[in-house]
Amino acid sequence: MGENVLVNNLIKSNFRPPYRKNSRIKYALEVQSIYNRPDIVYFEYTKKDGFNFITAVEAKVKNWQVALKQAYRNKLFADRVYVAMPKKYSRSAISNIKEFKNNSVGLIIVEEKKYKIYYHPPKNKPMSQKHVLKVQEYLASTV
Repeated sequence: MGENVLVNNLIKSNFRPPYRKNSRIKYALEVQSIYNRPDIVYFEYTKKDGFNFITAVEAKVKNWQVALKQAYRNKLFADRVYVAMPKKYSRSAISNIKEFKNNSVGLIIVEEKKYKIYYHPPKNKPMSQKHVLKVQEYLASTV
C-alpha cells in the first residue's frame, strides 16, 4: 500500500476530526504550507464565521518517526494533527503511542475503508499566525 492509497482509503473511510458536524467538513490534499505539505487537511469554513478548525493528517506507510516529526510541524497552523498509517505496518507506532501523546499528535490506523483512532490529541493553539494565514489563504481558494 502506497501513501496515495492510504490517503484515498482514509478519505473514503469518512474520517472526521473530533467534535465536528459531518455536513460542513471539507478536505484538501497536499496543502501548501510555508515549510511542508500535509497530505490531508480537514477544515470547516463558512463565509459568516471563516475557519472554525483546521486538522492536518500526515500519511506514512512505514516510518512513524518521520511522520511524527512532519505532523508536529503542522502544529504551526493546525488545531489538531494526526499521523495515519496502514494497519499492516502500525505495530511499532502503536507500541510507541507515548511518543504521540508526548507530542500531542494523534494516531489513526487505516485498513481499507475503515479506521481506528489510537489517540485523539487535545486542541492545539497554532504556533504561527504567518503559517495559519498561508494555509487559510490556500484553503479559501478551494471552496
